[in-house]
Parts: sequence; C-alpha cells; structure tokens
Amino acid sequence: MKKLGVLVLSVLLGSSALAAPPVPDDFAFGLIVETPGAEALYSLTVPEEVYRRIWRADLGDMRMFNARGETVPHMLRRSHREEILKTQGAPPAALPFFPVYETALQDSTATAITVATNEKGVVVDVKSADGSAPGARIAAYIIDASELKHRPAGLRIDWSDEAAGFTVSVDVEASADLNRWHELVRNSTLMKLDFGGQQLSRQVIDLPWVEARYLRLTWPPEARDARVTSVQALFPDEFSINRRARQWTEIEGRAVRDETSGWDYEYDSNAMFSVDAVNLRLPERNSLVQSAVMSRHDESAAWRRRAHGVFYSLMHDGTLLENNPVPVGEGPDRFWRIWAGLRSGIGKAVPVLQLGWIPHDLVFVARGEGPFTLAYGSAVVGRAEQPLDAMLARLEKRAGGSLVKEARVTQAVVLGGEKCFRAPKPPLPWKTWILWAVLVAAAGVLGVMAWRLFRQMDAHGKDA
Repeated sequence: MKKLGVLVLSVLLGSSALAAPPVPDDFAFGLIVETPGAEALYSLTVPEEVYRRIWRADLGDMRMFNARGETVPHMLRRSHREEILKTQGAPPAALPFFPVYETALQDSTATAITVATNEKGVVVDVKSADGSAPGARIAAYIIDASELKHRPAGLRIDWSDEAAGFTVSVDVEASADLNRWHELVRNSTLMKLDFGGQQLSRQVIDLPWVEARYLRLTWPPEARDARVTSVQALFPDEFSINRRARQWTEIEGRAVRDETSGWDYEYDSNAMFSVDAVNLRLPERNSLVQSAVMSRHDESAAWRRRAHGVFYSLMHDGTLLENNPVPVGEGPDRFWRIWAGLRSGIGKAVPVLQLGWIPHDLVFVARGEGPFTLAYGSAVVGRAEQPLDAMLARLEKRAGGSLVKEARVTQAVVLGGEKCFRAPKPPLPWKTWILWAVLVAAAGVLGVMAWRLFRQMDAHGKDA
C-alpha cells in the first residue's frame, strides 16, 4: 500500500516537471533585438506588427530569448507612469491673467507693454503703452504660471460672449523672463456653436510637455466681442500624457442595418491594440453625428459600450472645425461598432474609424549572449508569470531612473510560422487514467487480501 501511495503522489505532483519550457519555434514570428553596451536591463517599444500577429489578448504569447535559445525574464509596462502618478487627481488651478491692449488704428500687432513682478517673479501688473483708451482692444493675455508645482497639460479658457457662432484661432507663446517669447501652440481653435440642434464647445488648449513660467495667449480681432473671464491650468491624467505616445490606425468598415436603431457601422481591426481613444473621419464636410462606440473581443461576445460622443467636420467662416478624439476605457478589443441612430447626419458613405492606441514598453533582463529574439504569436504558449514590476521599480528608483537602456530592433524573422496559430488538440487525460488504474489496482489488492483473510478464517473454522 505504501508503494501505491508513493505512485499516486508522484503522478499528481510530477506532472509540472514534464512541461517543457517554450522554444523559439513555438512562436510564429520574431524580431532580432540588439543591445548596445553591456547593461543588465533593456527596453524597447513593442512594434505595431506584434499587436497584429499576437494570439492572446493579454499579450501572453510573447517571450524574449537569448542567443542560446533560453528565455529571459521580461515585463510589459506603460510609458510615463511616473508622470501620471505625480499629478494624478490634481484639480485644475486658476491662473492670474492680464489683458494687453492695442489700439484699433495700429497696423502692427507689436505692443509696447510694461510688466511688473514681485520678488518671487509673480506678475502683479501689466500696462500697455496705449492703455485702455477708447477704441483700444485686447490683443493678447499674459498668463502667470510661475506658481504651478507641476507642468500643465492644457489651458481651459472661459469667456463672456454675446455673439452667436463664436469661433477663433489663437496662438500660445511661452517665456521664462517676459522678454523672450517662443511659440508653443499655433492656430488652436476656441469655439461655441449651435449646429443642427447640437451645442458645440471647445475651450481647452492642449499644451506640449515643456516648462513655462509665463504664457501669452493671442486674442484676434474677430474675438472683439469676447473677453476672457478665467484661465485654468489642467494637469495631465493618463489620457493626456499618453497623447505624446499615442499611435493612430485607420480602419475601413461596413454599414449594418439595424431595424431598431437604424444604421450601424462595424469594423475589424484584426489586431490586439490597447485602444484608449477613437475618432471618426467623416466622409463629407458639414457632417455631424452623435454616436455610441461599442466593442468586443471576438465575434461570439456581446457588444459592450465604451463611449458616447459627438463627431463632426464643419466649415465655419473658412475654418475647418473637427472634434477631438473621444477617450474610451483602455482595452485590446478587436471588433468595433459605431451606432449612428435613425437620424444619422453622416450620409450614405461609411466613415473611417480611427483607433488611438498606446504601445507597451517591453523591459527584459539581458542574461546570456545576444542578439536577443522577441518571439510572438502562438496558440500553444500561455502567459509567463514573471513578477518583475515591483523589483524593477525599486532598482530604477535606486539608480535614479537610468537603469534601463534602450534596445533596438534590427530584423524581422519567421520562426515557427503560421502552424503556431493552430490550437493544439485537447491533451489525453492520462493523469486521470493513471489515477483510476492505481485506484483499481489498490482495490484489487484489497480484494485479494480480503479473500486470503477469508480463506484463513474458513480454514481455522474447519480445524476447530
């Protein structure tokens, strides 16, 4: 009986040892990765092609191999994570602003101004050479951002406007000393419009990720009837920070008739992009539609709603007005659907879906000799459990953020090929069979022992 117990335990515990580690030929494709220098950790941005040929939605069928064909630890992470954590949850901050006047008779936009600051460099007064005499108009606003602790991702501008159909293009300049100015943003549109029963408003100016103590907002002549009433600094969240790394892919779709909701449009991205923003390229000018955005991982799954937004492409006073991208909860869904409704303002043509997605950074340990191979695309390989995130974060903090060096992709190769996408047949339940065989054998042994005991007892009874 003891031998049978040992056999059962060996069957149950020893099965994991029989699973061989993956090899490069278990994956369809690969990228040859060079690692300049002799550092311990390297990173690379995962290319678009990987997302198009990966098998698993969690990107689990991906491994990094060294020149000996051995897997090395790796992890996937987001860029700019430290920037997100520093400003996450920071509320908008009101900024002091000062009008700069220019007489209506001046031909030049240059204006002589005097700016007074206190000992901390905070602007306390701005005076134009022409003052605010009758006929003067506001040509610009100087915005004091010197007291901000974090760099803003944008400015929210509020204004008083009595005129309908307000649309202006403004520029934003930056300065460190109020003397030398350089351009940050050109031709950013501010607007408040009523169109087709919809109220369209754009009050946010996106800013590049730069340091700026002072900002200057141009205020063109066509904005004469509007005066700025407040300026707020908007701090970066994950969506705004990812704007710098976001890539865009356009997808052609098809119209689908829905008896209850009207026309829908369906799209197949044929990829596992980690989408966090969508937009529509409308087929005709002066189109506007209020739509729901839905997606699903595969064709058998139910559609889930990701966002709701207004998409438009309008001409107003010679200026093309288009909506900003619509944020969606980040996810790797492949199939997308746009519900346009019974009263669609798109027309008969199918709009082009634009998916904004954020590539991952792949960080790996450069153990062994290079070159390394990033292998991907496999229906037989599962997700690797390599909890490196916390360890790498501690190491990077200790090294001042300079621990991870940049690797580069030099060549794309075919490894196991398309056969790696064929799902394997379900394995035979040999462990179950062996266990049952052991149990049956044990029952047989017990039966034999009982039979022998019965014979012995019967023999003793006859002798008595």
